[in-house]
Amino acid sequence: MGNPSRKDVEVVEAAVEAPVAQTTTGASGRGWRPRRPRRLAAVLALVVTLGVAGAVVGQLVVDARERARLDAVARLPGAVPLLDGPPEALWTLPDGVTTADLVGTTAGGALVVTEPGPGGPAAVARAATTGEVRWRVPLLDATSAPPAGTVLDLPPGRCDVGDVVVCLVVETVSTLGADEGDAPVPVSARSRLVVLDADDGTVLAERTTSGTDPVPAASELVGDLVVTSTPVDGALRVDAFTTDGAAAWDASLPSSTAGARTFLARLDDHVLAGAGDQLTVLDHAGAAVRTLPFGENVLALPHGDDAVLLRDYTRPDVSTPTTVVRADGEQLVDGAVVELALDDGSVPGLLLTSPDGTQLTALDAAGDELWSRDSGAASGLTVLGGRVYSGTGGGMVALDARTGADVWRSDQVREGPVVTDGAHLVAMGLRPLADGRREVLVLDRSDGAVVRRAPLPAGVQDVAAVAGLLVATAGDGPADGPATVLGSGSR
Repeated sequence: MGNPSRKDVEVVEAAVEAPVAQTTTGASGRGWRPRRPRRLAAVLALVVTLGVAGAVVGQLVVDARERARLDAVARLPGAVPLLDGPPEALWTLPDGVTTADLVGTTAGGALVVTEPGPGGPAAVARAATTGEVRWRVPLLDATSAPPAGTVLDLPPGRCDVGDVVVCLVVETVSTLGADEGDAPVPVSARSRLVVLDADDGTVLAERTTSGTDPVPAASELVGDLVVTSTPVDGALRVDAFTTDGAAAWDASLPSSTAGARTFLARLDDHVLAGAGDQLTVLDHAGAAVRTLPFGENVLALPHGDDAVLLRDYTRPDVSTPTTVVRADGEQLVDGAVVELALDDGSVPGLLLTSPDGTQLTALDAAGDELWSRDSGAASGLTVLGGRVYSGTGGGMVALDARTGADVWRSDQVREGPVVTDGAHLVAMGLRPLADGRREVLVLDRSDGAVVRRAPLPAGVQDVAAVAGLLVATAGDGPADGPATVLGSGSR
C-alpha cells in the first residue's frame, strides 16, 4: 500500500528571467502569496505620479516666474510689448507728430502723445495697438495776437507718465534783439501744469501762471509727488505737491548767478536741483541731503530715473572723467558712461563705461573693475538677465555681464541700439530684401537664433523702442518721420 500522505510533485526549474514568487502553505492547505510586489508596484506608481505632478508644479513655478520677469521688464523704460508673432505694421502716427512727441505708455495700454495744433498743444491718449484716440486734453490755448514787434514761442510741452499723466507747457512772448543774432528777450510768459487721470484724461490738479509771474522751468513726477523748479529773485524755488493738488513741501536754493541756468532731475525717490554753480540733492520730504559743485562748462544729463551724469563736454579728451550722482552718493569714473537702452537690474550696481571712446569697461557698485574689452562701447546697450547685449562690431553680441565673456554673436543684424521685449531682441536685418525693403529680425535672447522675421513697410530705415512701443521710422534716427507703430498681430 502506498503512503496516503505522499504526493507526486513535478519539479520545474524557474526561469531566471521570470522568477516565480514563493508560496507558503497554511494549515488549510491553501497557498498564500506575499503582496509585496503589488505594494511595490503601487509605491512605484505613486512615486511616478508624484514625480510627474512635481515636474508640472515645478514648470508652473518656472512659468510664473518667467511671466513675472517679463511683466517687470515690460514696465521698464526702453522695453517694447511682447512679440508673440512676427512684427507687423499696426498704425501710423498722425501728420505733424514724430517720435519725439511720444511720451509713454499707461498701465491701461494707452500711448500718451503731445500733439501740436493751431489752437495750442494737447495731451492725447491713443490705443497702443490701433492709434484710436481714447482722450484728448488741450494744455494751453495759444495767444491769438501777440504784440507787434514780438515773437511767440509755444512748444508742445513736456509730460511724464506714471499712475497719472503730468504735463507742463510754457508760452513765452519775447522781443527781438537789436542786432541780428541777438537772442530774443522774454517780456511775458504763461504756463499751465496739469495732472491728468491716465485712464480718462480727467483733470485732477492744475497750476497756472500768467504775465510777469514766475514761471516753472521744469517738473518731475516722483512717485506720488509732482516736483517743480521755478527761478524767483535770484534763487530757485523747488516745491512739491501731491497728484490731487495738496501742497507737500517747498525749498529755496540760492543761485550765485542772476538768470543762471537751472536743473531738475529725478534720483529715484529724491531729486537733484540747482541753479548757478551749485546742485542740491533733496529727499522725498524736501530736506537737503548734500550739495555738489556745478561748473560753468559741466553738463548734467539724466541717466535713467536714478542717476545724473556730470561731465565737462567742452574738453576734447575722451578720458575726461564723469561724476555719477545717485541718491546715496557720487561715483567718479574715467571717460564716459555708456548710455543704456534698458537695464533690468539683474546685475545690481553694474556700470558700463568707456575710458577711451572705444573700450567697454564694467564696474561694480564699489567702482571696482569687473572686466574690460577693446571694443563694444556704443550707446543703446541692454542689460538683461545677467547679460550685456551690444549692437556693435558688425552685428550683435551677447556678453556675460559679470565676466565680459562672449555668450553668442550674430552677424545677421545691423549695428544699432538693442531693442527687447524681455524674451527676444529686435534688430534690423543686415541687408535689404530683393525688392529694396528692409527686414526686421527677432532673435532669441538665449542663443541669438532668429525666431521670427518680417518685411517692413516701404521706406522704413530703422526701428527703435520709443515710449514703450516698437516704432519704425523712414529716417536714420528715431525722431524722423513718418513713423509706424509695430507689434504682433494678436495684440
